[in-house]
Amino acid sequence: MTPELLGGELRALRRDQGLSIEELATRAGVSVRAISEIERGRTRRPHPSTMRRISGALGVQELTQRQIATTVDDGGSAAVPYAGDGRFQLPAATRLFAGRARETAVLVAAATASESVGWLVIAAVDGMAGIGKSALAIHAAHRLKDRYGDGQLFVDLHAHSAGREPMSAADALETLLRSLAVPAQAIPPGVEARAALYRSRLAGTRTLVLLDNAVDAAQIRPLLPGEAGCLVLITSRTRLTGLDDAHTLTLDVLDADQAATLLRQVAGPHRIDADEEDALAELVELCGRLPLALRIAGARLRHRPALRVRDLVAQLREATDRLVHLRDTERDVTAVFATSYDRLPEAEQRLFRLLGLLPGDDIDAYAAANLAELGDVRTAEELLESLFDHNLLLQHQAGRYRLHDLLRAYARTLAREEAPGEQGPAAARLLNYYYQHTAWCAQALVTSTPRLPVEGPAPTVAPTLTDRTAAWAWLRTERANLLAAFSRAATDNPLRAVRLAGATASLLAADGPWDEAITVHATAAGLAERLRLPAVLGAALTDLAYLRALTGDFTGAADALETALHHCERAGAHLGHANALTLLAQISAFTGERAVAERHLHHAIERYGQLDEQLGLANAHTQRGTVYRLDGDYPAAERDLHTALAAYEALGDQEGQATALSNLGVVHETTGDYPTATRYQHQALHLHRQAGNRIGQARAFLGLGQAYAHAGDHVAAIDAARRALELFGDLADPNGQGNALGNLGYFKRLAGDPEDGLPDLQDALDIFRRIGARGNEAWALDLYAGTVAATGDHAHALRLYRDVLDLARQTQMTAVEAAAHEGIGDCYQHLGRIEDSSTHLRLALDMFQQLGLKTETARVQANLNVLRECGAGAG
Repeated sequence: MTPELLGGELRALRRDQGLSIEELATRAGVSVRAISEIERGRTRRPHPSTMRRISGALGVQELTQRQIATTVDDGGSAAVPYAGDGRFQLPAATRLFAGRARETAVLVAAATASESVGWLVIAAVDGMAGIGKSALAIHAAHRLKDRYGDGQLFVDLHAHSAGREPMSAADALETLLRSLAVPAQAIPPGVEARAALYRSRLAGTRTLVLLDNAVDAAQIRPLLPGEAGCLVLITSRTRLTGLDDAHTLTLDVLDADQAATLLRQVAGPHRIDADEEDALAELVELCGRLPLALRIAGARLRHRPALRVRDLVAQLREATDRLVHLRDTERDVTAVFATSYDRLPEAEQRLFRLLGLLPGDDIDAYAAANLAELGDVRTAEELLESLFDHNLLLQHQAGRYRLHDLLRAYARTLAREEAPGEQGPAAARLLNYYYQHTAWCAQALVTSTPRLPVEGPAPTVAPTLTDRTAAWAWLRTERANLLAAFSRAATDNPLRAVRLAGATASLLAADGPWDEAITVHATAAGLAERLRLPAVLGAALTDLAYLRALTGDFTGAADALETALHHCERAGAHLGHANALTLLAQISAFTGERAVAERHLHHAIERYGQLDEQLGLANAHTQRGTVYRLDGDYPAAERDLHTALAAYEALGDQEGQATALSNLGVVHETTGDYPTATRYQHQALHLHRQAGNRIGQARAFLGLGQAYAHAGDHVAAIDAARRALELFGDLADPNGQGNALGNLGYFKRLAGDPEDGLPDLQDALDIFRRIGARGNEAWALDLYAGTVAATGDHAHALRLYRDVLDLARQTQMTAVEAAAHEGIGDCYQHLGRIEDSSTHLRLALDMFQQLGLKTETARVQANLNVLRECGAGAG
């Protein structure tokens, strides 16, 4: 029967049953196109399974038998039926398969979705060596094989098989054609002819083709069927970006639970005891959650009964080359990685080796260009993208790349063995010229403390940092790398480490956590001392003192600054000396030594003026404004703060402006001008937000809360205090947390809920006592006493106020001392001791008047007037 006669008979049978082509295709489970081509006589040799499906759908058998027996090829000889075991070649599915449920579902869904619209289904799975691409593809193929009853073909294309070249497309086609029962003598010589015959053999069939370990898209294209009905699964270590019609799936490592499950499966039942869960979790991470490494580790446990999980963990953790322990008689992680590395061009090989020297977790094109001395960013981008396409790098965000832990270990070994002379110069280019230099330049745009210009040669290429926003973005993006570079340099190059610490000082102070920052600066100070560089040591100690002050360790901060002043004086480091004086003045004012603070600031302003250092002058005027406010000289405070504000504006320093504005807000809030105070605090908050300064935002919320509270908006005040508390908590700033808690408790009292405010105030007191902030302790204790009084317990409050009075006198906190007298007077009044009440209220009145505190003065005067009227009435 000719193809035309067969097509005519099929058409007649279909129409006799009143079926459309689409309906018959649905019943038979074949494509519309396959039936259409047969009916039109265009299919010379329809596949027998296709004809069986169609015949079954039509309820006839003769159609299939006639087609098999009489269809002829072009030469008139009988066609060879498409049959035989060679069509069912899938490797066995392993029972040791964990996780990948989502990835399997993606492949199954891709096959289903593409079939429904009549497309050829192509799914490409890529990923790094050892990630489990073949295992997943085989697992998915077994899930799908029942849909492809005409055959399941498998070819290993050997892209990364050790000791052999990748299979050519021509050889792959020969293998596939032999699987389709094409005799050797019938296979044409050329790729195009073989591909055409291959496509004709698969036409009208439902065949699954698994192409494992592919090189690239060029190798794959001739191996694709020509029409719908077939499924092609591909695995490759390279992203097959040239296959536009393919569904692509890039594999990541297993998650921790999946990795542990796989390791348990391989190790065998009951091999890992319940008390080894922690060790198992660490082993999973030491294997990088890479399936190949997990299987090797599991096999070692299975075949060595005496080996415990903790023993294997110790071997991997302590090994200088972890990969040595991730091999067995048949598998070797290093060897598998080597097959990927060996296929790379020379330039990519060199960069990959050098990436093993990275101190941190990731890298961008600028760092790569300096590391490999490439000269331009574009070349670095191209090489990084090439390594990414070969799945030797991960890209966790646009433009930033990282190595898997085991690939990093492999790259480090390569660098040590293949190019030992490159390590030192490459590390210097990255750590000195790039990280240190660029961090110093970035810090110059964001620092609140004047610093000397960066030393040393500039990097070959570096990002353009033109403003504070760009500088902060770079510093925060590179934070982990900068700290990792510092840790490495602390061992290898102490001076480099000290300079890196100085270059990250603003970042660490602004973002915290401060315990980590203190460790960095304390280490840097120790290194500088051993280097016997007094100016460098003075700067390092000043950075350390600032962090200690932020945590409330004022004694430690003052000690560090006294030592810093000595070393700066000895080295003639005038800028460092002025910086240390300014910070020491701030601490002295905070601990109640305002006369000392004013003297330090006078000398600092003189020194900054001699150096024509405008930022330093602005900082010193800001601090002196604060000292004047604490002394009650509000006009002088305003003068200094406006001088500082003008200087910051001239410098374009947003954070400095915000600090000056916030301090001006406090001055106006203290003197009762709440609208102006609120306006200044809002302006400060806005500027801190623009600059991304979280500690500045937290302090602005403190000031804003005070202004709201005194203006009578207690709800807004409580909200501001809570927001400040949250920010200070994120920064691990205990002093800030104490201030926010004190405000929160006080604002709750003002809102009529003193009982709810007491726990907040107690927490504040606990913090201040723990960190030794005695001035703040006096302030918080005064608020606590007033809140106890608000609950009606005036006898207890009186005892507390007497403690406040003693502490305020010791710390020279005059405003708190005055508040304590007022509180004692109020308690005596409620206890009926009017004369004692008047005595303390008059003392409070005198002190508030001397401080220029108008609101407090008016409040105490009103109380005294009430007492006089009561006394007159009684008389």
